[in-house]
Amino acid sequence: MEKRHTDYFKRYGRKIAPLPAAKITVSLSKENIVLPRPIIALLALTIGLPFLILFAVVSSAAGAEVRIFTTVLQGTVLGTFLILMIFEIKRLVDQSPDGH
Repeated sequence: MEKRHTDYFKRYGRKIAPLPAAKITVSLSKENIVLPRPIIALLALTIGLPFLILFAVVSSAAGAEVRIFTTVLQGTVLGTFLILMIFEIKRLVDQSPDGH
């Protein structure tokens, strides 16, 4: 099986432009904080994946209790807080002494 898209780019000499870096800007008072791509992915996985799994479990099971939802939600929030706290501590430790 041929790869038509690679033949097309070879034949016509077009280059594929790299994707722009994903950035989320968070405004806190006068500062703008730009979150890098790994942090965005970490937040999406930490918050989104358990919620989607929970949604699938609750929607498929007739006898699912609300307690399950609150337990998973609490675990997700706590996990997110702990991961972000670890990243912040690592960032503070990695700073140069002149940056304080």
